[in-house]
Amino acid sequence: MKLNNIVRKGGFTLIELMLVVVIMAILAGVAITLYNSYLKTAFEIDPVNTLLAVSAAQESYYADNGKYASRIEMLPGFNDGTSDGNFVLHDDKDDRRKFYLSVNCNNDCNESYVATVENKPGDSKWKVKWNLSCGVNTTYGNCKPVQVKGSSTLRNVF
Repeated sequence: MKLNNIVRKGGFTLIELMLVVVIMAILAGVAITLYNSYLKTAFEIDPVNTLLAVSAAQESYYADNGKYASRIEMLPGFNDGTSDGNFVLHDDKDDRRKFYLSVNCNNDCNESYVATVENKPGDSKWKVKWNLSCGVNTTYGNCKPVQVKGSSTLRNVF
Protein backbone atom coordinates (compact mmCIF):
# COMPACT_ATOMS: atom_id res chain seq x y z
CA MET A 1 0.00 0.00 0.00
CA LYS A 2 1.34 3.38 -1.00
CA LEU A 3 1.11 6.40 1.30
CA ASN A 4 0.22 8.72 -1.57
CA ASN A 5 -3.07 6.96 -2.17
CA ILE A 6 -4.53 7.60 1.28
CA VAL A 7 -7.85 9.30 0.84
CA ARG A 8 -8.42 12.23 3.16
CA LYS A 9 -11.88 12.35 4.68
CA GLY A 10 -13.77 15.69 4.76
CA GLY A 11 -13.37 17.91 7.82
CA PHE A 12 -11.22 20.59 9.36
CA THR A 13 -7.81 20.30 10.90
CA LEU A 14 -7.15 21.32 14.47
CA ILE A 15 -5.16 24.37 13.29
CA GLU A 16 -8.08 25.59 11.17
CA LEU A 17 -10.52 25.24 14.09
CA MET A 18 -8.17 27.04 16.48
CA LEU A 19 -7.73 29.86 13.97
CA VAL A 20 -11.51 30.32 13.74
CA VAL A 21 -11.80 30.37 17.55
CA VAL A 22 -9.07 33.01 17.82
CA ILE A 23 -10.73 35.21 15.18
CA MET A 24 -14.10 34.89 16.95
CA ALA A 25 -12.50 35.85 20.29
CA ILE A 26 -10.93 38.97 18.74
CA LEU A 27 -14.24 40.01 17.17
CA ALA A 28 -16.08 39.41 20.47
CA GLY A 29 -13.54 41.55 22.34
CA VAL A 30 -13.94 44.43 19.89
CA ALA A 31 -17.73 44.14 19.95
CA ILE A 32 -17.90 44.19 23.76
CA THR A 33 -15.64 47.25 23.93
CA LEU A 34 -17.76 49.13 21.38
CA TYR A 35 -20.97 48.08 23.10
CA ASN A 36 -19.75 49.42 26.45
CA SER A 37 -18.81 52.72 24.79
CA TYR A 38 -22.28 53.07 23.23
CA LEU A 39 -23.89 52.06 26.51
CA LYS A 40 -22.09 54.83 28.40
CA THR A 41 -23.02 57.38 25.74
CA ALA A 42 -26.70 56.41 25.89
CA PHE A 43 -26.45 56.35 29.67
CA GLU A 44 -25.36 60.01 29.72
CA ILE A 45 -27.78 61.42 27.11
CA ASP A 46 -30.87 61.29 29.33
CA PRO A 47 -29.49 63.58 32.07
CA VAL A 48 -28.46 66.16 29.46
CA ASN A 49 -31.89 66.18 27.83
CA THR A 50 -33.52 66.49 31.24
CA LEU A 51 -31.37 69.49 32.16
CA LEU A 52 -32.39 71.21 28.94
CA ALA A 53 -36.04 70.54 29.81
CA VAL A 54 -35.46 72.00 33.29
CA SER A 55 -33.99 75.11 31.69
CA ALA A 56 -37.11 75.60 29.57
CA ALA A 57 -39.36 74.98 32.60
CA GLN A 58 -37.36 77.45 34.72
CA GLU A 59 -37.64 80.17 32.08
CA SER A 60 -41.39 79.58 31.88
CA TYR A 61 -41.63 79.73 35.67
CA TYR A 62 -39.60 82.96 35.68
CA ALA A 63 -41.90 84.52 33.08
CA ASP A 64 -44.95 83.69 35.21
CA ASN A 65 -43.58 84.46 38.69
CA GLY A 66 -40.74 86.94 38.26
CA LYS A 67 -38.25 84.56 39.91
CA TYR A 68 -36.86 81.09 39.39
CA ALA A 69 -38.23 78.01 41.15
CA SER A 70 -36.31 77.21 44.32
CA ARG A 71 -37.30 73.53 44.33
CA ILE A 72 -37.61 71.04 41.52
CA GLU A 73 -41.15 70.16 42.66
CA MET A 74 -42.30 73.69 41.74
CA LEU A 75 -41.63 73.09 38.05
CA PRO A 76 -44.38 71.52 35.93
CA GLY A 77 -43.59 67.92 35.01
CA PHE A 78 -40.93 67.51 37.69
CA ASN A 79 -43.05 66.74 40.75
CA ASP A 80 -42.67 63.08 41.70
CA GLY A 81 -45.01 63.34 44.68
CA THR A 82 -42.29 63.90 47.27
CA SER A 83 -41.00 67.09 48.83
CA ASP A 84 -37.38 66.00 49.25
CA GLY A 85 -35.98 68.46 46.69
CA ASN A 86 -35.09 65.67 44.26
CA PHE A 87 -36.82 64.37 41.17
CA VAL A 88 -35.96 60.75 40.34
CA LEU A 89 -35.50 60.28 36.59
CA HIS A 90 -35.39 56.49 36.55
CA ASP A 91 -36.56 54.56 39.57
CA ASP A 92 -34.33 51.64 38.66
CA LYS A 93 -32.91 48.88 40.83
CA ASP A 94 -29.53 49.58 39.26
CA ASP A 95 -28.09 52.69 40.94
CA ARG A 96 -26.09 53.53 37.81
CA ARG A 97 -29.30 54.33 35.93
CA LYS A 98 -31.14 56.05 38.80
CA PHE A 99 -30.64 59.80 38.41
CA TYR A 100 -31.58 62.51 40.90
CA LEU A 101 -32.45 65.99 39.65
CA SER A 102 -32.33 69.03 41.94
CA VAL A 103 -32.44 72.83 41.70
CA ASN A 104 -30.56 75.31 43.86
CA CYS A 105 -30.53 79.10 43.75
CA ASN A 106 -29.23 82.15 45.61
CA ASN A 107 -30.69 85.56 46.44
CA ASP A 108 -34.28 84.39 46.76
CA CYS A 109 -34.08 82.92 43.23
CA ASN A 110 -34.44 86.31 41.58
CA GLU A 111 -31.26 86.16 39.50
CA SER A 112 -30.01 82.64 38.78
CA TYR A 113 -30.27 78.92 39.49
CA VAL A 114 -28.19 75.76 39.21
CA ALA A 115 -29.82 72.51 38.15
CA THR A 116 -27.93 69.32 38.93
CA VAL A 117 -28.53 65.77 37.79
CA GLU A 118 -26.45 62.95 39.22
CA ASN A 119 -26.54 59.29 40.05
CA LYS A 120 -25.25 57.60 43.19
CA PRO A 121 -23.70 54.31 42.02
CA GLY A 122 -21.70 51.93 44.15
CA ASP A 123 -18.92 51.91 41.57
CA SER A 124 -17.26 55.31 41.05
CA LYS A 125 -16.46 54.65 37.38
CA TRP A 126 -20.20 54.93 36.64
CA LYS A 127 -20.62 58.23 38.52
CA VAL A 128 -22.19 60.90 36.34
CA LYS A 129 -22.94 64.48 37.36
CA TRP A 130 -24.06 67.37 35.16
CA ASN A 131 -24.73 71.00 36.16
CA LEU A 132 -26.70 73.66 34.35
CA SER A 133 -26.13 77.19 35.63
CA CYS A 134 -28.38 79.88 34.15
CA GLY A 135 -29.84 83.19 35.10
CA VAL A 136 -31.27 86.52 34.12
CA ASN A 137 -27.92 87.83 32.86
CA THR A 138 -27.01 84.66 30.96
CA THR A 139 -27.07 85.39 27.25
CA TYR A 140 -29.06 83.17 24.94
CA GLY A 141 -27.07 80.08 23.98
CA ASN A 142 -24.73 80.24 26.98
CA CYS A 143 -26.98 78.27 29.30
CA LYS A 144 -25.45 74.85 28.62
CA PRO A 145 -25.03 71.62 30.58
CA VAL A 146 -21.53 71.08 31.95
CA GLN A 147 -20.29 67.66 32.96
CA VAL A 148 -18.72 67.71 36.40
CA LYS A 149 -18.11 63.97 36.85
CA GLY A 150 -18.23 61.01 34.52
CA SER A 151 -16.64 59.84 31.33
CA SER A 152 -15.73 62.37 28.68
CA THR A 153 -18.05 60.86 26.07
CA LEU A 154 -20.34 63.90 25.89
CA ARG A 155 -18.16 66.42 27.69
CA ASN A 156 -17.19 68.34 24.54
CA VAL A 157 -20.60 68.29 22.84
CA PHE A 158 -21.72 71.61 24.35
